[in-house]
Amino acid sequence: MYFRSISALAFVADFPTAAPKFHQRMHRVRLKNLGTTDKKSSHQIKHKKIPRVHKFEQEERKMNKQKKIGLAVLVVILLYAAISVFFQYHYFIGTKVNGYSCGFRSVSKTKELIKEDIKAYKITIKERNKKKESISFSQVNLAFKDDGKLEGIKAQQKGYAEADPTADVGGADACRKIAILSSLAYGKFLNYEDIYTEGITKITPADMEYAKELGMTIKLLATSRRIGDSFYAMVAPFLVGQSSPLYSVNDVFNAVFVHGNVLGDAMFYGSGAGKLPTASAVVADVVDEAKHLHRNIMTNWSSYALKLMDMDEVEGRFFVRVSDTTMDEVEKAFGDVQTIEPDDLPDEFGFITPVMKQAEYYEKISKLTGKVLAMIRVKD
Repeated sequence: MYFRSISALAFVADFPTAAPKFHQRMHRVRLKNLGTTDKKSSHQIKHKKIPRVHKFEQEERKMNKQKKIGLAVLVVILLYAAISVFFQYHYFIGTKVNGYSCGFRSVSKTKELIKEDIKAYKITIKERNKKKESISFSQVNLAFKDDGKLEGIKAQQKGYAEADPTADVGGADACRKIAILSSLAYGKFLNYEDIYTEGITKITPADMEYAKELGMTIKLLATSRRIGDSFYAMVAPFLVGQSSPLYSVNDVFNAVFVHGNVLGDAMFYGSGAGKLPTASAVVADVVDEAKHLHRNIMTNWSSYALKLMDMDEVEGRFFVRVSDTTMDEVEKAFGDVQTIEPDDLPDEFGFITPVMKQAEYYEKISKLTGKVLAMIRVKD
């Protein structure tokens, strides 16, 4: 009983308002512990409240703590965002290309590094009688060839391309996608192995230079079309003009362009590569499977194979690069053509044919005596 009285007294005496009439309150507490009732004193002790100043201090400490935590989280988020943006345009730590350390460098800086190193390249030959002879890079025509592989390495680090990009640049990935879309559109099964597929592995910087001269760009397109009762599907690089909505589809974005006899033109556009878009698509498929667990989902295409027309019967325009031939010879074979002669490529020229079947193109191109450097289809 003694310790209980002291504890109660200490609690009350902690506050400034409890100092007056100390002995009287001591007496009241003891009476309460002994079972004696004192209404006045009991009422005073029962309704004793913690001063507001203490509550405000506690709330203020709590708010300050929350602010500090929030500030720390914000700093971490901003730091992560800054690092992410930085490595969008710079190689990861430890990246090496042909023995060159490229970590923290951009693609352009890496190219400059390689070019400068090539300029300093020198071969020293030790001869008899302790003689030495040096051969510089210019004497052996050593030069940096930009084949786009540095950009490809960065694209892989961003998650835009697979670790093995063969299916992407070779057109196999686009081929499988157009096979699925064609089966849905036409109601019959289309085997991707029946689709003519040509990747972008043969596209060169010179081709891009011609596209720039024409005010066009080169895109890898998977195309499917119904002509009367016939169908064709193909995957190939195309020259796309600025009037086409597909011209502006760049970077990690993909587009599905649809033309209907009543609908007209419509395009579906969005991110098609990267970690988050890929993860979103995978999770969506998993959720869809879970929602239809133990249920048979009807497909709207039959098992009958969709028969494609011969590619030689497909019509279109063709861009052609040639050398060792004349404009007169080209016009004699193809008729009226659009010609392109870039200043940076004086030993060749290019032209765009009128609309013709592919078989007709091959027949006419065989009549030229010069060398065909490249052929790219033109998207109309």
